[in-house]
Amino acid sequence: MDDTVADVERAESETANILIVDDRPANLLVLRSMLEELGQTIVTAHSGYEALKHLLEREFAVILLDVNMPGMDGFETAAYIRGREKTAHTPIIFLTAFAEAMHSAKGYALGAVDCIVTPVIPEILRTKVQVFVKLYLMTREAKVVEAYRTTQEMIEALPNPIFFKGIDGRYRGVNKAWETFFGVPRAAVIGKSAREVFADNQALAEASEAMHQALLQEPGSKMFEATIPSADGVAHNVLYYKATYGGAQGVVSGVIGTIIDITERKQAEKRQAMEHAITRALSEAGSLSEAITKVLETIGTNLGWHYGSRWQWDATNGVLRRRESWGVDSPEVREFDAAVGLMSILPRKGGAGLVSRTFTARKPVWITDVAKSAAFKRQPAAAQAGLHGAFAFPLKRGNEVLGVMEFFHRDVREPEPALIDIAESIGSEIGQYIVRMEAEEAVKFMAMHDALTRLPNRAMFNERLAGAIAQAHRHSRKLAVLFIDLDRFKLINDTLGHEAGDSVLGDAAQRLTDNLRAGDTVARLGGDEFVVLLEEVVDPVYVGSVSQKLITALAAPFVIGGREYRVTASIGVSTYPDDGDDAETLLKNADSAMYRAKELGRNAYEFYSAQISSGALERLSLEAGLRRALERDELMLYYQPQIETCSGRIVGMEALVRWRHPELGVLPPARFIKLAEENGLIVPLGDWVLHSACKAHQQWKLKRIAPARIAVNLSPRQFLHAGLVKDTVRVLNDTGCKASYLELEITESMVMHDPAGAEILIEELKDMGVRIAMDDFGTGYSSLAHLKRFPIDSLKIDRSFISDLPTDSGNVAITDAIIAMARTLHLTVIAEGVETRPQFDFLRRLGCDEVQGYYFSPPVPFEEATTLLQEAAVTMLPTSTGLAAYTL
Repeated sequence: MDDTVADVERAESETANILIVDDRPANLLVLRSMLEELGQTIVTAHSGYEALKHLLEREFAVILLDVNMPGMDGFETAAYIRGREKTAHTPIIFLTAFAEAMHSAKGYALGAVDCIVTPVIPEILRTKVQVFVKLYLMTREAKVVEAYRTTQEMIEALPNPIFFKGIDGRYRGVNKAWETFFGVPRAAVIGKSAREVFADNQALAEASEAMHQALLQEPGSKMFEATIPSADGVAHNVLYYKATYGGAQGVVSGVIGTIIDITERKQAEKRQAMEHAITRALSEAGSLSEAITKVLETIGTNLGWHYGSRWQWDATNGVLRRRESWGVDSPEVREFDAAVGLMSILPRKGGAGLVSRTFTARKPVWITDVAKSAAFKRQPAAAQAGLHGAFAFPLKRGNEVLGVMEFFHRDVREPEPALIDIAESIGSEIGQYIVRMEAEEAVKFMAMHDALTRLPNRAMFNERLAGAIAQAHRHSRKLAVLFIDLDRFKLINDTLGHEAGDSVLGDAAQRLTDNLRAGDTVARLGGDEFVVLLEEVVDPVYVGSVSQKLITALAAPFVIGGREYRVTASIGVSTYPDDGDDAETLLKNADSAMYRAKELGRNAYEFYSAQISSGALERLSLEAGLRRALERDELMLYYQPQIETCSGRIVGMEALVRWRHPELGVLPPARFIKLAEENGLIVPLGDWVLHSACKAHQQWKLKRIAPARIAVNLSPRQFLHAGLVKDTVRVLNDTGCKASYLELEITESMVMHDPAGAEILIEELKDMGVRIAMDDFGTGYSSLAHLKRFPIDSLKIDRSFISDLPTDSGNVAITDAIIAMARTLHLTVIAEGVETRPQFDFLRRLGCDEVQGYYFSPPVPFEEATTLLQEAAVTMLPTSTGLAAYTL
């Protein structure tokens, strides 16, 4: 036997080592049994650490590596294998479960030559392993001719394309699979270079030759990816694996290689990357529109479309309207987008249009070429833009179709089953996102807008104003803030009801919006207060012109219930940077200017002036703060006891309102009640006082320390308010307080405006069981005839007559006369402002029924008043010892 034959026989008798790595013994047993018929040496390892130990001891033709192992997984093991010089090019085939198959890209990045999904098919496993075993044996034995002849026979039937090249780079042989893949017979390939074989794909030819030369310079093995067309013209993503082989003296004789088709894997990776990109776009976007635009771009760029848009279902009008869109930057596509944006589509069953069919069929629709679709109504616009292939899928929440997403391509495009399949899941994901974002945006809208007028609210206006100030500062521009308050709106609200008031506010909001530029901002701050932001103000005359325009618009009659009512407006103006350089200052100064406009006659506008007197400024500040005092829970009640002179018992508590001003401290009623009367806030303020007082009495009743009555002062406007009786009934019902415990205090001047009406109103209150007291008696008419006419229960002698008792003879006479007159009418007499013991003793001698004043207790908060009542309940001193026990 000559040396050549001996070498061949020796090569055929030698075996290669195959390493199987898997942490599960059962898997190792099954894989070993599948590969035993190859006649090679099979080595097994239960972990990555054990595999590395074997690699230190011997050389392997191929490694089968499980991905999912405890401790050191397959990817980490592969990284160590590639990190060693001796094993840097050892072929690795990953074994992975189907659910993990999508992660195979990581394995290829680590140098894997293939990835087999478990459960393994024996024939596929043996075929793939055999290729690398033969390559290994051929390289190791360095027998070019013998290896070629022997291997050619064995690999001829293998499914992967295999080829041989000499050191000159020319092909020496290919297998049948190579011929089939490229559609080129081997006779036309042998002896030719890559440049000649791939004359129509020079990029591939150059890459192939470059790798060939690199292998000749550094013998071993290398991999690279490429995109090559097969015989049917379809582009395939492939993985080239090449290795050098040598002669008897170890001289490199050429290169052998195989081609692995990874097209499906690449498509899966691309789809997965797209799905991840869509999920990321949906999660990171700040708004629905932003998210959908990003999704359109992601799908378009990842899958090679040239235009995409979303159509939203308008249930109110029963049509689909184009919303967001994306397209490649070209004039034709932009024109197509503009044309589509003006359209609406009426979907109907049996419709042949792309969007209509998709919406009604509830499933994806593909049109290969819209130019050949007679029913496609947008055909002229698509033809002008050069668009042909089209694809659309529904956006769904469960079975409900929320809209349609469509895409267009410049080429005729055949249906892609894989894309149609994933469109279902993408459409569902986007549909769920749309529902969630619409709900979130609705909540956000409600948080940043006024529910009644749909205008921006205070929070949103402050945000816009702050941004406008920043822009104005950056570009050295001016802006103006207009603070608007409706004059006499409270009168409409109080007399016609809240529904009428809401109607006026809604109409006023619309009038303001209609008379401003699109870029201007109008917001409702609350109540009847509006505010306007005018940006890029060049001339103050323009601001005045806008202000007058708004005043004129609001002065037009408001129609309520078929009748006309007029409401004027007062406007205050502040400008940036002249009147302030921050939002808070500008609003405060515009508010002050508005009150100045009211002071000067209303139905006018005023610019802010820093020359406003400090007294007027304080008044304006108080008025502005009082409007928000109720909302901010700044009001509180103090209580002053009313003492029965004959027994010393606390028989009543008068409720007196206080304002806990955030800057000025606790303010008495004299500082703000008149303001409340003037600006119409006295009605809600009085309602709050009545409710709080009755609630306090109920709390004392539960503690068994309640006095016989709780007294509440009525203001003139409250008394004249048409809803007084109704409001009183509501408060009593809400708090559970009995009408007999409530005493309402009125003044002579109140009833004398309309004696007949006052008499009827007092009768209605009396019929409910409410007590009526005539407060400040002696300062007004003090007429016996008037007292006889009104069914009151008590007279309260004004403190001005008590202060000089018993030294002032005139006041002594008046007080004596009032008490005598009250006795004649069987009225209870209460003296206010009692501050000394002589005053008390004198009043008791005159027969005054009750007293109140600082001698016993000043007005005190609820907690201290409760303490007074508790002490009085257990400590009842006889009147002969005086009332020092009640003195604080």
